[in-house]
Amino acid sequence: MRQYRLSSPLGSQPLLAADFPLSIGGAGARLVVPGVADGEVVALVGLAAGEPYLQPVAPGGGAAESLWLLDGERFAAGAARCRVEAAGDDWTLLIEHDGGDNRTEPPAFADGGESGADQLLPARQALPQVRFDAPAAAAARPSAARRVDRARLALAAISTPSTASPASP
Repeated sequence: MRQYRLSSPLGSQPLLAADFPLSIGGAGARLVVPGVADGEVVALVGLAAGEPYLQPVAPGGGAAESLWLLDGERFAAGAARCRVEAAGDDWTLLIEHDGGDNRTEPPAFADGGESGADQLLPARQALPQVRFDAPAAAAARPSAARRVDRARLALAAISTPSTASPASP
């Protein structure tokens, strides 16, 4: 039997089939995301034969048309990023708000590939070696511990009462 889970900045919770469709939007929606006005719903996550899908309702709903929410699927809803993790019978919808997990997603290109910028740089780039020498003045100064010991010794010599007996007349 398929198990559904929702993970958001507020925590993680199991979902039942009866919890669907999940409304995504502003205050009043089941999944409240930033950047959406109160009472506005931008998308619905529904189930068809036990398989989750996304149905956009308004602009900002993450897709132009309905799509199956398979493993690795990503979409935006308001100012939140949504990602699906599915393995076997476990299905999780992860909601990340801006300012939380700040990973940058790769840009999407028409051909579906990466930007190709990684082909412009060598796989490994040599860095120039930098020599470091401690300044000579710092090496010549006595350490603070040595100065304190000399000061304590001088103070001790001045403040210690003389133990010699007075000379007789």
